[in-house]
Amino acid sequence: MFLAFILSTTTKEKPAHPAHFSMDKNQRTLTVQKIYESNLKWEDNEICSGQATLPTGQIKKGDTVTNCNGNLALRHIPSNTLFGAFNFE
Repeated sequence: MFLAFILSTTTKEKPAHPAHFSMDKNQRTLTVQKIYESNLKWEDNEICSGQATLPTGQIKKGDTVTNCNGNLALRHIPSNTLFGAFNFE
């Protein structure tokens, strides 16, 4: 019982998304607020729906996705994980 308690309290829960974005509908942008995984690269992501212009290079806090339009969904290809879906309509 004691060993199980130690293991369960030391295990960190992985966030559902590799990064957290804030949405600005007026400016039609998404801005990276927090990164939960290191070494994320914009080139390893795709726009599943909607339209936008992704930055290049390593994903950093403060990076901005511009020209967002429609129901935008971003996917991290290697992990097949959605960053999220954002409604710009």
